[in-house]
Amino acid sequence: MSYSRWGSSQWYTYWCTAGEGVKENRDNAIFEICMVKSFTAKQLREGMDKCISEVKYIEDKNRNHCVSDKGLEELRGYMLDFLEDVNKEYPRGGEADYGPMCGRCYDLVDKLYPPKCDERPEEFMEGQPMGMYHCPDCGTMVLAGLPHPWICKDCINQEKEGFDIPPKEKS
Repeated sequence: MSYSRWGSSQWYTYWCTAGEGVKENRDNAIFEICMVKSFTAKQLREGMDKCISEVKYIEDKNRNHCVSDKGLEELRGYMLDFLEDVNKEYPRGGEADYGPMCGRCYDLVDKLYPPKCDERPEEFMEGQPMGMYHCPDCGTMVLAGLPHPWICKDCINQEKEGFDIPPKEKS
């Protein structure tokens, strides 16, 4: 989920997946500030001011770009929105356990598989255009600079009802 995008903000922020094989929870959910830094929900809850100071330091030092107080307050708002969503998804006292979600059709499935695609969005490096696009091989939405999401068996075989083949008629 995106909280801000370039064009309407100086920040591109989103809730990033924890990675294949990692069971996400209310502490390790990841808030990504694209091309800057990522933080876990726990880091933000326990020290948001410290996290914002790190971002300011990175932006000032590495990008030779001073971030205004207004820009940092805007970022704080996106961080708070993320934490609110994490708290809804993972309420205290229990964790949602939905299982793996296919990166192409977003269905909850028992098992995910690495894609058979030639496309390697993780190979896009700094200086290249960043953004989301559809994998030309399978149609999965991918983000330049990050690995291709794993997908379900139906999507690998391009036999997903409603995607690759027409939906079955209801009787």
